Parts: sequence; structure tokens; C-alpha cells
Amino acid sequence: MKNITDYLEPVQVKAMEGYARACSMRDFLILRVLYRTGVRVSELVNIRPKDIERDNQVINIVKAKGDKQRRVYLDTETLDVLANYISDRIIPGDCSVFGLRRVQIFNVVKKYGRILGLEVHPHTLRHSYAINWV
Repeated sequence: MKNITDYLEPVQVKAMEGYARACSMRDFLILRVLYRTGVRVSELVNIRPKDIERDNQVINIVKAKGDKQRRVYLDTETLDVLANYISDRIIPGDCSVFGLRRVQIFNVVKKYGRILGLEVHPHTLRHSYAINWV
């Protein structure tokens, strides 16, 4: 039986982010946004540049669970990196920031978890946010 991790300590997330940043800015931002906001994978894949309010430091989650809308706070550093990523790639306002499907996000998270010897899922980062940030 595999040892599935319920949540990560901040040092573990930081290590995952470090590996990701060395490999791919997209992967780094996926991990960072999941951990720093607690959004679900389905919410992450639907984030568009026009959903980001940089002045207010929030992301408008338009397609949240139950077809509801909500706003999530995002720290300045992550917002800056995200804005640069969007600008560098010239991502139109109505397009998905990451352009990936749910399964691809799962694979990104699992890849960096394996580097640490852990079985990690995107929801693990949601739990980690709840334990470490809220």
C-alpha cells in the first residue's frame, strides 16, 4: 500500500516549488497557486488573465464548486510572477492561464511529489493551505 500524504509541511512545499522552478515556470506557478490559494484543480484550470485583480490581490474564481463564484487572495510575490508569466507568453484575457486539463495538473503535482518520495495530489496542496495558511 502506498503512503499517501494528507498535507505537506511548508518546508516540503518549498522543496517541491524549488524543483519545479528549476524545471518549468509553469509548473512552479501551478504548485504555488494551488498552495497559496487553496483552489481546487477544476478552479485552477479555469483561471484566465481577466479573472486576476492585481490591485486587489485576488483571483476571481468564476467556476467554483456548485457553479458558484468566489474570490481568493494571492500574495504579491506570486501575483507578480504570475503577471510576468502571462505577459511573457502573451496569454489573451479569455484563455486559460495554464492551458492544461485536470489530469495534466495531477501529473505535474505528482511529478514533484515523487522527487520528494511522497505520493502527492493537488488536493494535498489544498489541505496544506488549510493547515499552514488559514
